[in-house]
Amino acid sequence: MTLTALTHVKHTTGAPAANTVHGWLEAVYDTLNGAMTHWTVTRYQNGGATECLYFTPKAGQALTKNVRIMIAGADSGTLTPTMGTNSSFANSTLFMAMVIGAGAFDAWDAASPFTSHDYYTGFCHAGLLSSIAAEKFEIFETAETLWVIPVVTGAGVSYRGGGCAGALIDPESSVSTNVSATADSRVWAISTFGSTTFEQGWWIGATSAYLFYHSSTSNAPKCLFLHPDGTWDTLRCVGPYMESGGSPRWTQADGSPWLLPCYGAEQAGGSKVLGRLREVYMGPYMLYGVDIYNSADERTAYGLGSNRATPYGALCLKAA
Repeated sequence: MTLTALTHVKHTTGAPAANTVHGWLEAVYDTLNGAMTHWTVTRYQNGGATECLYFTPKAGQALTKNVRIMIAGADSGTLTPTMGTNSSFANSTLFMAMVIGAGAFDAWDAASPFTSHDYYTGFCHAGLLSSIAAEKFEIFETAETLWVIPVVTGAGVSYRGGGCAGALIDPESSVSTNVSATADSRVWAISTFGSTTFEQGWWIGATSAYLFYHSSTSNAPKCLFLHPDGTWDTLRCVGPYMESGGSPRWTQADGSPWLLPCYGAEQAGGSKVLGRLREVYMGPYMLYGVDIYNSADERTAYGLGSNRATPYGALCLKAA
């Protein structure tokens, strides 16, 4: 079976009042609180400082499965949250996690951040460090996924770190060995981009330094999916590699910019294909801030171009 197509709604924050974890989270909360289409954001504060935002779905399968997605971190203190595979905690750093089957919120740095859960990724390194100035955050939400991406200041690189989580992969079949252990024909997954990641798009899944590739290095990208046996296993997603000489001019048959699907596979399992990333595509060479429009001048995809000065192949998200 093929899952219902997702469409992404975009939100953009203002500049954080401070380039600290608490400042970033507060900027995201101020922008999203009461303004989200598919999720509700809740803020957790410790002594007046915002340390965690957790997102609750409003409807659909994500609500049925009691999915919660968190972004969190602290600027000081000695905290010991449960960490994801190959991840270790550090202050002044952004982290992301997902829980399936969540009960009531407890504390993000507890052994379980909710009073109960079926599956918990632990916190994965979402990369942005307080030593890097965040200009703003871009958040893309669908009924079953959430992307949180910091935009950094500078003339060249535009994205650094961030992550996405939810029912990211459509297995395009109901084969029991190809879906997550939640009996809902979905592959639940999380991908965080690490502080070593500067670009999003062209290098998808290429090496341990880039997004949608699970690295064993703590501050590098993390990519996990809920395996049919109930464990979180490493995931690698791949998109078509386009040679720079021809791809900037390639189009589809109707003349529109090309959009090609990305696929996810069990990273440690050879060539086993889990399925297609849901409405996440490889797009043409473009600069940061450029989107894709159809012949009727309607936005069809958000282009996550990686650079302000030089066009590279982009990761694109289907627009609402």
